[in-house]
Amino acid sequence: MDTRERTEENAAPEEAVLQQATEELVKVHARIGPRFRRAEACQRARGFLQGLLAEVPRKNGWQLAEELG
Repeated sequence: MDTRERTEENAAPEEAVLQQATEELVKVHARIGPRFRRAEACQRARGFLQGLLAEVPRKNGWQLAEELG
């Protein structure tokens, strides 16, 4: 077994976890979304949640903003 095969084996479980996290993010956002009166604030809240799940070394406002573009 070479390095590429090991990487491919580890990728499948990671992708499943990321898929599950994405689905849960949608559920959480569906629950909290109606609490925001403005659509812009609702979108920012969703972006913030996505940023918390992103692979950013430090989760402060600056890094999250850069990650989200």
